[in-house]
Amino acid sequence: MRKTIIQRDNECEVIYAESIDRLIQQNSFKELQTARHVLFVTTQPFYEFYYEKFTKITPSGTEFHWYICPRKENLNEVKLYLKLLSYIEEMKLPTETIIIGAGNHEIFHLCGSLKVSSMYLDHFFYIPTTVAGFSQALRGISYLIQTPFTVCTQQYVLPDRLIYDTMLNELEERKVLLEDFSYLLQLGMAH
Repeated sequence: MRKTIIQRDNECEVIYAESIDRLIQQNSFKELQTARHVLFVTTQPFYEFYYEKFTKITPSGTEFHWYICPRKENLNEVKLYLKLLSYIEEMKLPTETIIIGAGNHEIFHLCGSLKVSSMYLDHFFYIPTTVAGFSQALRGISYLIQTPFTVCTQQYVLPDRLIYDTMLNELEERKVLLEDFSYLLQLGMAH
């Protein structure tokens, strides 16, 4: 299913329940064929899943930068955000760099905050691996936290493209699937 949503003058193409492999075959990531720089932010299991798929569809002149987030931290903490900013500066990423975030809702918050605050990033694609990630990306509210779980920044950002391949849930840990189910219950009771 494909649908374009518009919220607060921001447009987001939503692709739901289509496999990443099929989308790659259909040229749904055509921006990557002309991009000179791509920053892919994810965790180790998803890096292993995506690396070959995405590097195959980019021309040889494209500089593909991978930022692998540690699994033991909250990924939407200011501390990790600052590390990622340092990485961007160290790699000397130019403006018009495409950022792709792939992972749970914390990856959305981290990449969304970067998209809003960084002059380097042009397009923002988000590939959620959880229901919570998909839902929170649709709301478009990105936040960073300070330990112990105090929200310190909150801003509005909608990804340019939101791609939810529901099969990716299987790559998440069992604990994450239980958290997703709990999140669905909370959503159901709130509405």
